[in-house]
Amino acid sequence: MTGNAAAVLQLLGEVRGQLDLLIDAVSTGARADLAALLDRGVAGTRAIPGKHGGPTRPMQSVFVSVPDHPGELARLFADAGSAEVNIEDVHIDHDPGRPVGLVELLVDEASAEQLLASLESRGWVTHR
Repeated sequence: MTGNAAAVLQLLGEVRGQLDLLIDAVSTGARADLAALLDRGVAGTRAIPGKHGGPTRPMQSVFVSVPDHPGELARLFADAGSAEVNIEDVHIDHDPGRPVGLVELLVDEASAEQLLASLESRGWVTHR
């Protein structure tokens, strides 16, 4: 636990410094400073390698209503596979009091319309 404490403390100090700059920019209305901080954040995010260490690819979310019945999520994944679209990430918003959940499928931007059309043709309710 203490083997990397110095490095962690240094990083936390840097984060605190950036948060202090952000708080100052927001509280004083310094739009140029805020824009510069946001630009650095965007640049940092873009520097994170994409899948398998390659360049990042534009992604798009596809939202699908999924009935709250056994096997429906598996059927959604199978139908997405039948559409020959690779799902990069999944988020599920499920309210136990509702008969459906909302599933967000993150896919390559170039495949989103293909997935939407394919799922809709199979009877899925999508949200654009």
